[in-house]
Amino acid sequence: MTKASTIITAAFREGNLVPVGGAPSDAEATEGLDLLNRLVLSAYGFSIGNKLMDWQVPAIQRTSDVSRQYPLLPGGQLPFIPYNVNPPLNSRVVWDGSVQTIYLNDLPQDGANMAIVKGSGADGAVPGALTIDGNGRTINGASTIVSGDAGVTFPLQLFYRADVSDWRTVKAIVSTDDMLFPPELDDLWICALSIRLAPRYGKAVAAGTTARFGEMRSIFAARYQQTAPTASGGDDLFNTFQSFPSVGPGLRWMQ
Repeated sequence: MTKASTIITAAFREGNLVPVGGAPSDAEATEGLDLLNRLVLSAYGFSIGNKLMDWQVPAIQRTSDVSRQYPLLPGGQLPFIPYNVNPPLNSRVVWDGSVQTIYLNDLPQDGANMAIVKGSGADGAVPGALTIDGNGRTINGASTIVSGDAGVTFPLQLFYRADVSDWRTVKAIVSTDDMLFPPELDDLWICALSIRLAPRYGKAVAAGTTARFGEMRSIFAARYQQTAPTASGGDDLFNTFQSFPSVGPGLRWMQ
């Protein structure tokens, strides 16, 4: 894996801001790290993965006859639907603090995103534990992670690396950290960072750097392309209950 410091030094060299064999000063390296983090973190949910959709854990419970029937017609009944513990890809899991287990997708797409946040009830004095199971993949190298364990804090965002079958935590990195992405994509971050650094040093961006950046953007997009949103915005619609049968007798529910 490539260290962040290696990307930063290569970006300074790409823009001819340091000589061959040279390295940026501590202040320059700090500035480069800040810009690198901005570039990488801004890619999630846009260049990588889709916009996240909320997924309640557990499902919201109806507690009164009125809330149970609305918006069904009088006398309408909601069918029994077991709660799905497999949130779809590119979901934001909203956890209520009770004891729960969720299983990540068993066939995740390369570059898929997942997030876990605390919802109402999760800040109680004695919250339950949320277990997140990799479902055949690992999460930062472990089969499962549990809320409250060392290094597991919410909000938590995960990014799937298919080349290593591992969900990685998305967070700001320090110079000694490995990049979250495979080495074959290093040129993307080197060129992008070089372009961002150039105006700060009064430099023009070389045509070769711009060309390589464009090439790497295409490679990056092709690698992490997810299921495309519909033109009508239908991907923003939530599942609903309807008051008419949709498939068989007594079935009053449809997605």
